[in-house]
Amino acid sequence: MPHILYYHSLSPTATDFLATTMQSLHSLLTTHALNIRLLPLPENLASILLPPLESGHYPGTLNLLQQLTPRIPLTLLCPHDHPAAKAARKSLPRAHRGISCSGLLSLTYPPPPPNPFILWHETLHLLGAQDHYDPITLQPTCPHKNCLMHYAPVPPTTPNSPPPSICPATLAILRNTCTT
Repeated sequence: MPHILYYHSLSPTATDFLATTMQSLHSLLTTHALNIRLLPLPENLASILLPPLESGHYPGTLNLLQQLTPRIPLTLLCPHDHPAAKAARKSLPRAHRGISCSGLLSLTYPPPPPNPFILWHETLHLLGAQDHYDPITLQPTCPHKNCLMHYAPVPPTTPNSPPPSICPATLAILRNTCTT
């Protein structure tokens, strides 16, 4: 049975970007034989889970997710100036681009321009991936140069530059999550 993860955009203008980004992430995960489905958040769940976010109360949405059976992880893309993004940065000042909570809720709110790899990074936290950077210096702790779990992974700078990727340590965690 596949592991299911839902996604949603709190910005109506970013829904196409989100769908494309999640399709690309799904392709990457399936190339590693991970059994996962990434699905848009159904409207019936959106109407329950999203209202607290509009007032900046992302812990309210986390609490609602914790009450669901079965529990469903949710990754959200929101504008950098959204009330939920402001609340997340206030609660964890080093979370400049995103935050992941309790393996159930990730908020990604990078400043423009959109960066799909920051969304992938925050989403992978929902599958158990850990940060591969020092929380004080933000310097990488993973020897893999293009690890998605480095702080703020960036798109390739040249056509020949490899994009961020899943390092072996993260892949082992994802395999454990997506096969149990």
